[in-house]
Amino acid sequence: MKNALQKLVTIQKEGKAVGIYSACSANPFVIEAVLKKSLEDNSCVLIESTANQCDQFGGYTGMTPKDFRNFVYEIADRLGIADTTMSRKLRKELPDSEKQEIFKIINELAAEKQASNA
Repeated sequence: MKNALQKLVTIQKEGKAVGIYSACSANPFVIEAVLKKSLEDNSCVLIESTANQCDQFGGYTGMTPKDFRNFVYEIADRLGIADTTMSRKLRKELPDSEKQEIFKIINELAAEKQASNA
């Protein structure tokens, strides 16, 4: 059985234009949009952060690499995205209802983070 990347290579060799969406951001809006779009499109996504966003000391976001991974997984969990399908939603414009859902989740996460830091 081929994994998602092997399937992309096969499709590309058939002459079809496919690829992997990549987002280098610690911004929750970006992460949620990328995850939701990949689900909608049944596509792969790569989410990463730069060394100054997340490092062993917390970077400017305050997150270590482990924190960043957990942050992405937390967003995915709130969106109902399983680990096996986290890489499927990026190509089409999201409906307003889904955008509002994303904003709600981001606001909830921000409020929880503020409460835990208080």
